[in-house]
Amino acid sequence: MSFEWRDFLIVAREFSNKNNDIRNEAYMRSAISRAYYGAFCTSRDKAGLTNYSPNTNGDIGVHEKVIKTYKDSSDKTEKLIGKNLDELRRKRNNADYHKYIGVMRDNAERAIEMAEEILQNLVT
Repeated sequence: MSFEWRDFLIVAREFSNKNNDIRNEAYMRSAISRAYYGAFCTSRDKAGLTNYSPNTNGDIGVHEKVIKTYKDSSDKTEKLIGKNLDELRRKRNNADYHKYIGVMRDNAERAIEMAEEILQNLVT
């Protein structure tokens, strides 16, 4: 059975619905991260970059490669996917690596909305 990356959005929604808990911010940060990876991995696979790995010749990492592939496309929808994926990655980096940047429910909900938009655009 093959895993569906978009299922990470189900987890993201569950995390974003947590409240009145001392770990609330941890849930919101995790929601953003799962939303990003649901959109990123689906985008990567759709772009045919599943087995991409940078070599020692200075190739860019897979996250940058996927985003660049969509941003550099001549297709308007794919360009939008790249732009949104890039913004969503920045949100994920803030959530995953910057403890002094507060993450609230509205941040998580916006990240989930962006991921859903990316997934919708991948289908069209």
